[in-house]
Amino acid sequence: FRSFCVSGKEVTANDVKYSLNRVWKSPYSKVSWIFRDLKEIKKLDKYTVELVFNNPIDLPKYLSLPQVAIISKESMEKGTIESAGPYYISSTANNKVVLNSCQYSNLKPIYDKVTFKVINDDLLALSQFKKGDIDLLAVDPLLYNNLKVDKKFVKVIDNSANFYFVVLNTKKFPKELREKLVYSVDNKYLCDKLLKESCRPVDFVSAIYGGTNSLYNATLAEKGKTTEGKKKFVLLTLNRPDFIMAAEYISKSWKQLLGLDVNVKIVNFETMLSILFSGKDYDGALIWVSPMANLLEIWHLLWNPLDETPPKGRNVAYFYNPEYKALFLKYLRGEASLYDRAFLNKIEKVLEKDPPAVPLYNMKTVWVVKDSVAKELHFGRFNVIKLWVNGQ
Repeated sequence: FRSFCVSGKEVTANDVKYSLNRVWKSPYSKVSWIFRDLKEIKKLDKYTVELVFNNPIDLPKYLSLPQVAIISKESMEKGTIESAGPYYISSTANNKVVLNSCQYSNLKPIYDKVTFKVINDDLLALSQFKKGDIDLLAVDPLLYNNLKVDKKFVKVIDNSANFYFVVLNTKKFPKELREKLVYSVDNKYLCDKLLKESCRPVDFVSAIYGGTNSLYNATLAEKGKTTEGKKKFVLLTLNRPDFIMAAEYISKSWKQLLGLDVNVKIVNFETMLSILFSGKDYDGALIWVSPMANLLEIWHLLWNPLDETPPKGRNVAYFYNPEYKALFLKYLRGEASLYDRAFLNKIEKVLEKDPPAVPLYNMKTVWVVKDSVAKELHFGRFNVIKLWVNGQ
């Protein structure tokens, strides 16, 4: 890209530096973890910016995220937020985010306007979809299964991308007990019976390549009843139907097979984030989800092996394993690929013997779409806690 969408202003190093600094240092940034190892952003000339890091990082992948889009500082100050893409934010009022199109690389976007509606209630969102106020909607699979949406009216697309797991504080749970915690969770039963086929069970590696597997082994788990370690703790979870069902099942299973006393506690999103990204030494375990079905990035996000001490490394599991660190560095140096099954097998063996988490499932996303989509497309249930525009 060479110019911004509306103004036609040339994109320069000043815009790039401003945008990256916003992601890195703004108190409203939800993805500042991307640059946790960033030391300095240097402008070398009008078209060149240099980023200096303390540790290796897969930078091209992170720069491709929409949250790291290059935006115009002038447009932010005016309230009409534009980037170098085919749309600009024309309005953020009345619980709506409206995007208008503009000329882009000699190509005209298909839709002149895209409207995202902020709807915090699933039933209300589905009702608006049925009325025709929304053209495309992401629906909780459990809700979709229960309500039996008229399939003549919609098309259904299943997608399984996010990786759900229980994060374990390795300071509080010895390695032998963590192995038993993994063996005692029948995530196949959890997905097939309790969550009614709205997810697929995965182990540490199958989440990457779209496979399905369970590490459940009741025989090995029951031997853990005499294992020394923490006997009573809290399992934190967000107020989501699938999270709560999973947490209740897991607590019962750990009590039955391991003799542990587990108290399930529901917390809000901000509380969970404060634990994940502050380095707080939490007393228990927590259910969490990563929006990236990429094992190494998940591990890097939650327990960075390059910085073992929180909060800098955000190592909420307090996890450190020399074998895993060596494999992680090999990946960062480009000496190994996630498409290499032999390499993944090595990671799998390390993590199964020294697990920092209990793998659960990939949740499916169900999209309901109008059979005939209007020229002016409306998206519903824009699922974010806060919209990060104009400092909000």
